[in-house]
Amino acid sequence: MMHDPQFALRPFKEAAPLWLASRVRIRPRTRQDYEQYIRALVPHFGELPLRTIHLGHIREYQQRRLKCAGPARVNHELSLLAQMLRRAGIWGALEEGYESLPLPYWQPPRTMTEEEEHRFFQVASSRTEWELVYCFALLSVNLGAAGCEMRGLRIGDIDLVNRRITIRRDSAKNKYRVRRVPLIAGALWAAQRLIEIASAKGAAAPHHYLFPFRAKRNHWDPSRPMTNSGIKKPWLELRKAAGLDWLTPHCLRHQANTKLYEAGADDMTIMSIMGHLVLALGDPNDPRPVLPFQLCRVLCRQFVPLLQPLILIVVED
Repeated sequence: MMHDPQFALRPFKEAAPLWLASRVRIRPRTRQDYEQYIRALVPHFGELPLRTIHLGHIREYQQRRLKCAGPARVNHELSLLAQMLRRAGIWGALEEGYESLPLPYWQPPRTMTEEEEHRFFQVASSRTEWELVYCFALLSVNLGAAGCEMRGLRIGDIDLVNRRITIRRDSAKNKYRVRRVPLIAGALWAAQRLIEIASAKGAAAPHHYLFPFRAKRNHWDPSRPMTNSGIKKPWLELRKAAGLDWLTPHCLRHQANTKLYEAGADDMTIMSIMGHLVLALGDPNDPRPVLPFQLCRVLCRQFVPLLQPLILIVVED
């Protein structure tokens, strides 16, 4: 990698936008994540020239940031800092002494009980100021969509005639999450209502976002998606009123996955709806055995297309 001595002289708050602008090949979703990481790093490193940053600064950041963010998030943020310092030519001297934060052991995600889910949606539907959050949650829990996938939905992705929604590549977490999900009655109603709400905000064209960006009070930009804090205030109010202070929008994806299993859906159906790449093998919470032919179907679906060009070459020879 080419080192830039002049880049090392710049304060972090000046160097970060330049570094991000030079990353022309990253996906929009990755760029949004990087922008968030930079906003978190600026209060601590903003005034420091890159060449003056040392391990003491990094360890202090880890301790402070852990008070309001998880270890995985902090590691991602410092990974961005490391990329910038590597370009400045000074990361090599720090890398040996740097220690990322240890990650906690994986635990099954928490989901709502049937009673909690009923109470949540009953409370959500009780106030007009929560209507957007109510429809968001109702659609998300039926699609199994993550927050980034919901925010990335465009008007043209919703096919009310054929009752389905398309999760596209630019909003999906990865290429395996691209999928079409059928709309059942509750989700169909929520999608229709969200289109009406979006239309009132100026989002009417197929390329407009279903959840447009709020540029300022009562002014919306339908060509940009709302940020991950777009529904933060009403969501916090709703979950407090429902007595579910732990509930986050991403929990709705886990809720959808759990409900599919409880309903007895087969693995391939669940994988198609949720956009999973492989089966969760050996899950102690799932009493159903994983059959060999199910695993073979997954592997063939994923890897045969990659081998097809080689197969054609052999056949031609």
